[in-house]
Amino acid sequence: MNWWAFLIYTAVMAFTPGPNNLVAFDVARRTGMRSARRLLQGLAAGFLVIDAVVVVAASVLDNRLDQIEPWLKMLGTAYLLYLAWATVHPGAHHSADASGMNGLFARGLLVNLTNVKVLLFFLVGLTGYLVPETGSITGAAAVSLVMPLTCCVSNLVWAQAGSLLCSWLARHRRDADLVIAILLAGCAVTLWL
Repeated sequence: MNWWAFLIYTAVMAFTPGPNNLVAFDVARRTGMRSARRLLQGLAAGFLVIDAVVVVAASVLDNRLDQIEPWLKMLGTAYLLYLAWATVHPGAHHSADASGMNGLFARGLLVNLTNVKVLLFFLVGLTGYLVPETGSITGAAAVSLVMPLTCCVSNLVWAQAGSLLCSWLARHRRDADLVIAILLAGCAVTLWL
């Protein structure tokens, strides 16, 4: 197997801006890294759930995934547009205490479970790189853990960037909110391209 191609694919997909990275950045810039930890845990749980679902789906559903994809896109689009709206809506700026630590975990989990980019990323990684090389879904499943681990590192890097830039971004809060909302809405649009 061309491991370099798989690792480059994984790194590019994990570190490029997407809903997970943008939400991690936004929560950390608003609440700091300590509060963002619960969100990051929710995102990590979501990666593991999606990884498991993709492994099962690839072996059980096989060619029926095309029937499910439009529903996932609609759900993901709706949630991304809600996140974009909540970013610029004046009442959306609640602290970690107001949303609750469990709320941040649930938000991270929900962002991932509705993120078609992650689903397709894992599906292509598993079926396009790992299964053909290992020859079995079981072998590929073990190696596929590289993808959620890389995504967790990526979310941590984006959250840390949000935390480090929070004082500068606080002076430009409206502009930063608008840019993040536009990027989230852009993620929703790209689901359909």
